[in-house]
Amino acid sequence: MFRRTVLAFSLFAASVGAVSLSASPVSAASVGTGACASTVDNATDVTAILSSSGACIVTFATAPTSPTASAQFATRSWTVPAGITAVDVFVVAGGGGGGMSNGSTPTGGGGGGGGIVVATNYTVTPGASVTVKSGYGGQGGNCAPGNPGGNSAFGLLVAAGGGQGGGCGPAYGGPGGSAGGAHWGQPQGLAGQPTLGTPSNGTNITAYGTNGGKSYPHGQAGDSVSAGGGGGGGATTAGGDATQPGANSSSGVGGDGGEGLTNNWRTGSNVVYGSGGGGQARAVQGVGGTNGGTASGTNAAGGAGIDAVDETGAGGGGGYRQGGGRAGDGGSGIVIVRYFVDTTPTNSSSPTISGTTTNGQTLTGARGSWSGYPTPTYSYQWKRASTASGSYSNISNATSLTYTLTDNDINQYIKFAVTATNSSGSTTELSAATAQIADMFRPTTTTTTTTTLPTVNIVISAPTTTIAVGQASVATIASTTSTVPKVTQKSNAATTTSTVVPGTTLPKAPTAAPVKTGEAAVSLGGSKAASTLSRENNQIVVRAGDVTAMLGGIDNEGKNVALDADGSLRMMPGQKVRIKLNGFQPGSIVDAWLFSTPYHLGSAKVDAAGVASAEFVLRKDVPTGAHRISVLARLRNGKPAQFTLGIAIGSYKKEVNMALWMIITPVVLAVGLALFLPAAYRRRKNSPLV
Repeated sequence: MFRRTVLAFSLFAASVGAVSLSASPVSAASVGTGACASTVDNATDVTAILSSSGACIVTFATAPTSPTASAQFATRSWTVPAGITAVDVFVVAGGGGGGMSNGSTPTGGGGGGGGIVVATNYTVTPGASVTVKSGYGGQGGNCAPGNPGGNSAFGLLVAAGGGQGGGCGPAYGGPGGSAGGAHWGQPQGLAGQPTLGTPSNGTNITAYGTNGGKSYPHGQAGDSVSAGGGGGGGATTAGGDATQPGANSSSGVGGDGGEGLTNNWRTGSNVVYGSGGGGQARAVQGVGGTNGGTASGTNAAGGAGIDAVDETGAGGGGGYRQGGGRAGDGGSGIVIVRYFVDTTPTNSSSPTISGTTTNGQTLTGARGSWSGYPTPTYSYQWKRASTASGSYSNISNATSLTYTLTDNDINQYIKFAVTATNSSGSTTELSAATAQIADMFRPTTTTTTTTTLPTVNIVISAPTTTIAVGQASVATIASTTSTVPKVTQKSNAATTTSTVVPGTTLPKAPTAAPVKTGEAAVSLGGSKAASTLSRENNQIVVRAGDVTAMLGGIDNEGKNVALDADGSLRMMPGQKVRIKLNGFQPGSIVDAWLFSTPYHLGSAKVDAAGVASAEFVLRKDVPTGAHRISVLARLRNGKPAQFTLGIAIGSYKKEVNMALWMIITPVVLAVGLALFLPAAYRRRKNSPLV
């Protein structure tokens, strides 16, 4: 398959031609290698390369590159490679030579740039021979106009050589692909790049060439005190006119050469082709367009014109006077052919992996650099192995650019595989192995610790009371002892991100803010702080200042627990709660508690980045209903921070639970009566007898 390419050039003239085919080459020579090998009859200054874009580039430079007085060109034959049915072509003719004055009228014109023809998707026949011409640059004049550049061609696509600059006598700039600049009061030369007819067979063909510049005074022939020569025309802009900004001809300024057209096929970087040369003048010399020649010398000191750059088709600069050397020579032309061949994808820069190699973290793959035609498509696969150099197996469903590490990856090594595919085949390339995947900070010992408070005996005694004379004595109220049941502070027997050492004392239970389900409260540095609550990926995110707390549930299958219809976190006993904090003091310990009856969910350690992440299992005996999770941490300045979030456990509803109150009410009444009756009895005993 051949790629159809549309060039981003500004088009102003459409032209067309059919490729000229001749018999097989007289003698065969090979240029290039592999998929880009080509056959020509003469390989002198012919190259064939595979470019970084994946295109084959065949270049026909001019040999020899010395200037010519006869508009010559080098001729070769190119055999179209097998399987190639269309090519892109960039044809640049040789640039015209600059003109030289006789000294009394220093107004030599600059040479015109070579004409340019650009064709895309140009039809060719595999195995046929195409005649290719590359024009010489025109020689600069010596007290005479310069010489035109030679034509360049690819089959019937012809680019006309650049026009010569005027000089030494009343001469206008000669016509050509782009015209040369005028000398001694002559009008500008006109471009002579021929159009090539009407576009056909889907081919896009465009010809480029512009007019030369005028001398000064403009259009007045025979003025012996003319102030300057015009610049040569370029492929995209005309040559500049000479000017006389001062009161006399000695202040004359030569016209600048016109600019050419850029193309990057040959080198990968833009090169300017077909610029015009600068015109001569008494005071300031005209400057050539990019790669064009510049005029040289002034009325006080004559000099030769500056040559244009070969293999760009640029025009030469105007010269000052006879005896000071010729005016500048034009640059030689060039023909560049581009085509694409089907090639299997090739990797030049291996895939890579970025991210933290810890369970729960997300890795990101980059596919590296690839080439191949047609342009490949890409697929991805994450793999794991027990050793860095071992046999890697596919991780199920891990086929995107990112992968989140799981418990199955702990102590394993990970690689990222990229497969590039096109119609020529497919190629797979692996990244280097990651470091061994580490587990996130977890306890080395799992335990349940119970702290039992001692029994508290409350003794309420009525003192002996002395009654006034005449009153009966009052019996002493017997001592009453009330025993308060033992109070147990619970600790979660779940895997956490902390290390709980058996026999150690649990952290003291905090006082949790009284928030409702779905609400949050934050305290920073001991003071209530403003906060925002949002829901992200079925997780509750609480933000206050520079710190963040994220809480969510994980079911028994390792999936996020969906928030309920009210947007609240609702979980079942035995499920895991995931807590992640960001913005806290590195190395400090984070404690998580469940309320109302407080029990310690567990602890986590803040890493060097200020992040703590942990998962805790809710005890299976946690009662259903409204609960609060309270997380205690340390800010970076060491001050305390507390996040409290209201959650729901089980199928708890907001309506009053009558069965629960039926149990609680007798207990409350019993306790109340235990406290109330002795006091009431005491008051009655202290009342006067009746």
